[in-house]
Amino acid sequence: MKASLQVIFFSLALGIFCLSCNKIRLFGVHENDLKPRPIPKPTIQVSEPSPTPIQASGLTSITTLVGNLHKTVENVPISQTGNEIEFGSTRVFKVGDNRAESSDCKSYLFTFDFIGTKYSFAFEVFEDGTEVAISIKKMCGIDFANTNFLYLLSESEIIDAVPLAVGSSAARLKAQTLPKGKYMILIESQFNKTAANGTGDNDDFIFGNVNISSNKNIAAGFVKTE
Repeated sequence: MKASLQVIFFSLALGIFCLSCNKIRLFGVHENDLKPRPIPKPTIQVSEPSPTPIQASGLTSITTLVGNLHKTVENVPISQTGNEIEFGSTRVFKVGDNRAESSDCKSYLFTFDFIGTKYSFAFEVFEDGTEVAISIKKMCGIDFANTNFLYLLSESEIIDAVPLAVGSSAARLKAQTLPKGKYMILIESQFNKTAANGTGDNDDFIFGNVNISSNKNIAAGFVKTE
């Protein structure tokens, strides 16, 4: 009987101790496990401008870039608010060769009509000393390194270029101060000779919200592809 009372007393003492502990477990679950935990923010990969200028000699020539852009893309939504222009504010564009079986964005890619391996977005600057910032705010499906590029072109030269990093969801070019003239943003998927088990392939990806913001008046032009 005495032993039984000792067991009961010990059990009650242990229970009181556990109730006063701030690390109790309920049915094997730690109390900290019952508290809501913050949802981690997704990592956003942005293709940033290179700290050193990319030499045009290492890229496609401007003649090759724009020489076959003969088809005007119709019904492109273009919005302009003050000195800011956005192409494709309610629509995305697909670029590549329509072979995307292994793309990380496959479920989206085949829902859009195939166009070609490059797109151009023309705009005009009306005053010297116009500062422009160019960005692509939406992007999905960049699977190849060093074959996808975002360019800023004048009528005679490649002003700037940024390689699109694998997994990028956005991209931007270095801010520029431009003279009066006509310009073009171009996105290209170059042929990757080592892709598709050595048979070669163009990366397929989608993008949208091609944005140009400036400090002076600018105007949107045509969107073209091959």
